[in-house]
Amino acid sequence: MLDAQKFCGSILDIHSIVDPGDILWQNFVFTKEEQYLRKIIVILLAALFVILNYVFYVYLAAMVKYIMVAIPNHNCPNQAFTKEDAYKD
Repeated sequence: MLDAQKFCGSILDIHSIVDPGDILWQNFVFTKEEQYLRKIIVILLAALFVILNYVFYVYLAAMVKYIMVAIPNHNCPNQAFTKEDAYKD
């Protein structure tokens, strides 16, 4: 701490300056209300994103069930056929 100095009869409390790299400058432009509003907007957008992903997941699950009913498995043979076997008919 530097030596105490007087200004208009009062003792000044003087400290060395802060390095500008230690200051978070990016939030000085926005007021607390703006920061709060931006935080709420980000939270709402994230929640909307999660909800839309869930809806899409449910839609795809229902589509799989529909396809399984619409296109049943006909127990096709699992044999390997060659091109010649296919043209024997």
